[in-house]
Amino acid sequence: MKPRAAALVFLLPVLTTGAAFALPIPDGAGLSVVRKECTRCHSLMKIANCDGKTRAGWVKHVERMTDIERRPEAMKAVVDYLTEHFPPD
Repeated sequence: MKPRAAALVFLLPVLTTGAAFALPIPDGAGLSVVRKECTRCHSLMKIANCDGKTRAGWVKHVERMTDIERRPEAMKAVVDYLTEHFPPD
């Protein structure tokens, strides 16, 4: 078997299950802004493994980590997304 064919046979189960493309956090409105703003310093896994917060908690958290409050549309998108998908337990 040629090397490329062997690699494809090995990767085919992974590629067809979608595991290679799974997001560590839920898809939804605002995810693209979260990706842009939050992954400058850490991975999406950090968000996926975080403790949930209230809206006010997310606002404080995001303001502490970024300068996003200077861009109100981006701030709203990030906080809306985090509030919806990562509420307190």
